[in-house]
Amino acid sequence: MLMGYHNYYSDRRIIPTSGNERIFLNEHYGILDFDPAFSRDSAEEQGCLGIGTEDGVYSDIFQRTWFSGVPGIGQAIGLVKDGAVRFINAYTPQAARNGLSY
Repeated sequence: MLMGYHNYYSDRRIIPTSGNERIFLNEHYGILDFDPAFSRDSAEEQGCLGIGTEDGVYSDIFQRTWFSGVPGIGQAIGLVKDGAVRFINAYTPQAARNGLSY
């Protein structure tokens, strides 16, 4: 979630639109008409469906997390962080060159 937030508000180079046959960003991502700062219809009172990251981001990170299928281990914070680092290294090569801090 933090990667999605940082990608939306700070640096739109972190998460690409798609990858590995998955959609990562909604088609309305970054369009000001859907920005949370402006009034708009909410999606089931949970925010706006049109501006965020799609489930493909989390699926890809989970797939890159060691022991992801092992209950009680696969979602350990350190392992998920490692999966997120692998995601960034795979899709955001400029991150390593520009010193992106994990």
